[in-house]
Amino acid sequence: MHNKLEQLGLKQSVIFTGRSDDMPVVLNALDILVTMSGGSVMFEAMACAKPVLSVRPDGRHSLHTLHNQTAWCVTTDDAVPAAQGLAELIKNPELRRRLGDAGRSWVREHLSHQSLVKRTEALYEKLLGLTL
Repeated sequence: MHNKLEQLGLKQSVIFTGRSDDMPVVLNALDILVTMSGGSVMFEAMACAKPVLSVRPDGRHSLHTLHNQTAWCVTTDDAVPAAQGLAELIKNPELRRRLGDAGRSWVREHLSHQSLVKRTEALYEKLLGLTL
């Protein structure tokens, strides 16, 4: 993989970090989070106001990563459209800022512990209402 990065002239721009026990520091150091698998790291990056590029061949982006609203989503298994999505984010600082801010707001509203407690409480109240 490192040879390919060198061939493409990207060796100085791409870092494979491996495991990290200090993800808040790592995430806050990012310019853009690129993920091809999804997962909670997207929401952690969004909470840090970092723009997320979600690349999925199956189109199963998270319901929290809304294209051009809270993230930049590309449905493909082809490297060219994925690279074009990344290029769009790299060249457009206003888009990165807007997606980062919107992602942070979305996480705060929908994924914060306060929000999850309220939704869990509402579900319990609904279930109690059904059993009485």
